[in-house]
Amino acid sequence: PKARRLALAGLACWVAAVALEMLEWVILGDTVALRLRAFEPALEEALELVGTTLLLHAAVTFAFFQAEGWRRVLLAPPD
Repeated sequence: PKARRLALAGLACWVAAVALEMLEWVILGDTVALRLRAFEPALEEALELVGTTLLLHAAVTFAFFQAEGWRRVLLAPPD
């Protein structure tokens, strides 16, 4: 469950980054949006980095969870 939540959060960050990039094309010519557009690349890249980090953390968490299960099976006392 923890890995699933991390993966969903990472995916949400990536979707937000793509949506922000699409929004950039919509607000390209607006004068008010030009001020906001100055921060858009930094925010988009930050979302991509956070999303990637969360997805990697989810994969590592899942791997450790699986390893713990195998450790219990392999190190269990014989019957």
